[in-house]
Amino acid sequence: MEIGFLVLGGEASRGGVECRRTPVGGQLSGLVKNRPYVLTMLGLFIMAQSFLWEYVRMRPTYRFVVEPWSTRGYETTQGWIILTAAVWLMVVATMMVLGKIKETPLHSFIVVGLTSLFPVVAAILTDAKNIVPGGMGVVLLSILGSVAIGGIVSRFALRESLEGAARVLTRVGVWIVSLLVLILVVFGPLFGSRSTPAWIIVAVAFGMLGSLALTRPPERLAVWRVLINSVLALWLLTVTMGASLRWDQLNAQLANLGVSAEIGDIGITSGIMLCWLGGLLAFAGTVSMWAKRRDLIAARDRARHQQEAARESQAQLAEAPV
Repeated sequence: MEIGFLVLGGEASRGGVECRRTPVGGQLSGLVKNRPYVLTMLGLFIMAQSFLWEYVRMRPTYRFVVEPWSTRGYETTQGWIILTAAVWLMVVATMMVLGKIKETPLHSFIVVGLTSLFPVVAAILTDAKNIVPGGMGVVLLSILGSVAIGGIVSRFALRESLEGAARVLTRVGVWIVSLLVLILVVFGPLFGSRSTPAWIIVAVAFGMLGSLALTRPPERLAVWRVLINSVLALWLLTVTMGASLRWDQLNAQLANLGVSAEIGDIGITSGIMLCWLGGLLAFAGTVSMWAKRRDLIAARDRARHQQEAARESQAQLAEAPV
């Protein structure tokens, strides 16, 4: 294969940041020079290799110690999820940068589907505990759903029918009505006080995130928005999974010894902190890649509009009487 990568210059490709035929050496050189891509890969690599490090441990001097007293990432379900997700996102980001994943509706739909399916499968395979979303969970899901519904309505129903203040007021009205309907009629009765399998909650949340990414303009940036959402979700997982890791340690200790320590005697350690650092770097890199692509699309759209205006002016001058 001789598909290479360029950041600026040349003819626009249908996907990626810039692509044209170059030798393999030029392709690798272009990838290395793309700083946002390198930053993203560095962050995801740090997250992936963190499963070799200690994730959680107890105080060595405490009387009740689980053997071994330190647990590394590859010994936990969470560590394997982080490794798999980070590798998958590295592959997706590389294919997007190289133009293998095009900025077309079909490719966007495939990426959204696979990326949304991954956390659902992970929740099923790991036998994640049931969740009771409660009032706050219902509100958060409803807010996300109302934003997604507003994006769909704006994309397909309000694109050309309304302009200016009327369009803004209509969108606000749709958002408020959909928010109330989702809270009072949909998510409230379904999830409010019920114990729900985690994979269902994950499927609903990521399904709404995917629809939001696909419907927001410009549509050509849908795959890049999906990448940002996925990296952010993985980062938030590492930030919030400390409690589950410590409870798993306590439960293992209780099963082995019949007694357990206090949760305050168990601390997260270097592996989790590496995940936090890697997530920050990866998120910054993906946002930078999205911003570069957005600016490039905007510049080309402006150039196209200027060319169309110039051609229209030339046609008018040619038709004007001398």
